[in-house]
Amino acid sequence: MLQRIASGDRRISFRGTYAEADLPLIYQEADISVVPSIWFENYPLALYEALASHLPVIASNVGGMSEKIVDGLNGYTFRVGDARHLAERFRMLLRKPELINTLKSNIREMPLPSADDELAAYESVYYQHAR
Repeated sequence: MLQRIASGDRRISFRGTYAEADLPLIYQEADISVVPSIWFENYPLALYEALASHLPVIASNVGGMSEKIVDGLNGYTFRVGDARHLAERFRMLLRKPELINTLKSNIREMPLPSADDELAAYESVYYQHAR
């Protein structure tokens, strides 16, 4: 159904399945990543992969995604399950495509924490509440 709706729009392509080794090239060719999850994901891997590739993200405003995406800084959030709000985010970027380069630039200046840094942060929270 999506392919039928998008047919004729040269900006949209359906790439099919891919291997994990293809991800760097896929992210390099993309302008933005969309993570429309309806779950309260605590560690959204797709979001982290996109940010690590300096790719802005439009994500649902729930769970770990809403903690990592700062609207206008490294992407945008939209209300979970709200297709109209997601469409508004797309329309905004279509009207002002220069925002994508600003987001990419911001992401390059905000490196993701290392696994060790994240582990230390989680341990700190755990031990603080375990007392």
